[in-house]
Amino acid sequence: MAESPTSEDGDFQKLVSCNKRKRARLIPSSEPELATRCPLCFQYWSNSGPHRIASLKCGHTFGEKCALDLIHSKGSRASCPICSAPIRKSHVRLIWPGKLFLHDDSGIHELKQQLEQTQATLNSTIQKQESINSQYQQCRLTLQELSEDQSSYSEDLPRQEQQEQCGPSTLPSSLDTTDASFQKIDTKILSNERHITRAMAVIPEEEMVVTTMKQNSRCHGLYKLSLRDLRSCEYMGNHTGLVRDVKSSRKIMDNGKVTLLSTGFDKTLTLSSASNNCTILSYTLPAAGWSCEFDSTNENQFYCGLSDNSVLVFDIRNTKKYLQQLYDSKTAAVPLHSMISCQLGNDHGSSTPSTLICASLTQTYQWKWTQGGQDPFCDIFQAQEAGFQPYSLAYDQKEQSLMVSSRASGSSSKQTVIQQSLTGDHGEVCSSWNMKWEYTCPMYKKTMTRTDLYGGIAYFSDDAGTIYSRTKDSLKQTIQPDQDEQILDIKSTHIQHRHLLVSLTDNKLNIYDKHG
Repeated sequence: MAESPTSEDGDFQKLVSCNKRKRARLIPSSEPELATRCPLCFQYWSNSGPHRIASLKCGHTFGEKCALDLIHSKGSRASCPICSAPIRKSHVRLIWPGKLFLHDDSGIHELKQQLEQTQATLNSTIQKQESINSQYQQCRLTLQELSEDQSSYSEDLPRQEQQEQCGPSTLPSSLDTTDASFQKIDTKILSNERHITRAMAVIPEEEMVVTTMKQNSRCHGLYKLSLRDLRSCEYMGNHTGLVRDVKSSRKIMDNGKVTLLSTGFDKTLTLSSASNNCTILSYTLPAAGWSCEFDSTNENQFYCGLSDNSVLVFDIRNTKKYLQQLYDSKTAAVPLHSMISCQLGNDHGSSTPSTLICASLTQTYQWKWTQGGQDPFCDIFQAQEAGFQPYSLAYDQKEQSLMVSSRASGSSSKQTVIQQSLTGDHGEVCSSWNMKWEYTCPMYKKTMTRTDLYGGIAYFSDDAGTIYSRTKDSLKQTIQPDQDEQILDIKSTHIQHRHLLVSLTDNKLNIYDKHG
């Protein structure tokens, strides 16, 4: 008797349970696999050229050139970087993918377009600025010519007629009388932060003052201000560390324009153009720069004083490095903070070589060149009193006098004015320094303020910010600050018929004019 069929009989095959993980691998994915970079060089794939896609025997893909370079460099020991399977040159097989995804670089194109637009705007602004500067220079020359014409016309008039028509206040001579005093006429706050500036250079021909400036911890440079209007200013970022010194010259480029020389703690010495703010040359220094100076006779030569008390001699025609390094064992390895190049003893002829006077933290000395062209020799100043250390140098070109500002630890400070005398005997010239006058202040000077000697008058300050002007015989004037402030630099200069005194603190510039 036959059995009735059931659902468990052979009419239906039993279901075979498949591994879920294996089944997931078998299901084709609708999304393409995004493999767009070579795992060796991480560059994007290409469908042609040396970086087209190539497969090894193990199945891993690389750029053709990368795979061949790997096999060539390793030789018989070459292996796949992913699975370490041995590979040979014959294992490399080129493949042509069905789809090749291009890298989206539209963002880069947008940035390039923005950069081009910004550069075009910058160039247009620079052209406008140059046009304005040329107009300003033309107006300045016109005013100068008018002033000279007025001055010559006033000199031809009788004194009574001049007083009736113009009044006594128009006489330029009244602005620089011996009894005149300085009065503040302008102030410029350079920054609300403190300790952002250190030194300055006054350029009378351009009616300009240039100060060192710190924008932030990585951006340092120079700040140009017009002495006619301190609101007319411009920043020039040409250093990455604190700028210690800046000097100016109209001779080195032989184009009548002002060239600025600056150095600082970023171990660079930089020549910059004051007219277009461009960096002309930049030299790398072996140590931090503390001072710089243009040579007084050689238009192509300039100097840099380093933190180890050595002097580097540069020539603008040598754009790679310095020509000579000067150092004497009699000098201590401390920072050289002040340098002045001058031509002493002009009575012996205009061919007298220049002298470089230097002041470090411990002593004052000079490097003297000879007419024979030999290497310069170092001459230590013996007139400096024991216990006093120099903190500034100032030179009066008209009086041929040098002022050494020094201080004694914790006790007092001193201003010593000296003059060099030369004597000739059998064709040899001997020099000696003679003291003209000296003033000792009972207060200790903590700040290394740069002093000035101009027209026989010494300008210096104390730590409270009071500026003193005095001669050999008497104190001429004291200028009290609005509040306690540390003066870092003082410069006295003549601009046309005006006698100006410029003082610099760590974040402020003050202008004083002499009025009778």
